[in-house]
Amino acid sequence: MHGGVERFPGGAITGEQLRAARSLGRIEQVELARLARISVETIKRLERIRGPVDANARTLKAIVEAFEGLGIGMGSGGGVEGVWFLARRPVAPPPPPSGAHRLLVHGALAPGLERGRGYRVLTAMLEDEGLSGMLILRQGRFLQALEGAVRDVRRAYAALAESPLVRELETLDDRPVAKRLFSGRRAWEASDAMSLAELGLDEALVHAFHPGRLSVAAALGLLVQASERRRARPVAEAAS
Repeated sequence: MHGGVERFPGGAITGEQLRAARSLGRIEQVELARLARISVETIKRLERIRGPVDANARTLKAIVEAFEGLGIGMGSGGGVEGVWFLARRPVAPPPPPSGAHRLLVHGALAPGLERGRGYRVLTAMLEDEGLSGMLILRQGRFLQALEGAVRDVRRAYAALAESPLVRELETLDDRPVAKRLFSGRRAWEASDAMSLAELGLDEALVHAFHPGRLSVAAALGLLVQASERRRARPVAEAAS
């Protein structure tokens, strides 16, 4: 309880509260989506709602915990809705000595998008010389790892999130790392099911590629294996 106001999940969360909490935290929708590990489209949809939002408990919990990580609480009760600064704001752990950061994301290309153009959209973010990573594209869905300085990784993520050609963008993992796993910038388009099967991917995901069903460890392992295959081409070559 906070001054007689009940914290989620006991009370409903409204679209007005979400907008107010984001304003209090001074963050954009893209950043909130990254912290909550849900799509930007979901944040936009919920914020447009007047009154209690229509979302499942898992999504609401992720949003509330993302705000709490910023030191912001929200709740409702007795006809009162509110947002507030928590008494103690969490302190983020210092980055490792290397200063490297890894972001693992997945999403889908807009329906009907010409394959070559979609491929260029996804590889364009890797043009920054400071970034390394790996991309797997299959059936219009993609799994991608980005590594580099946190500012460069954030810039690349924002470019993806703001592209009208990218849908359902979600974060699987986002953390500082002691060292990079990917030494170059590579991309691999899995044009047939066999190419993914060779990497040991679960049979159900081979034929209906959906990276969101993978654990962080499984997704990262898949990208590492793909980066070591001869079919994985440097981005500059793949986009030419």
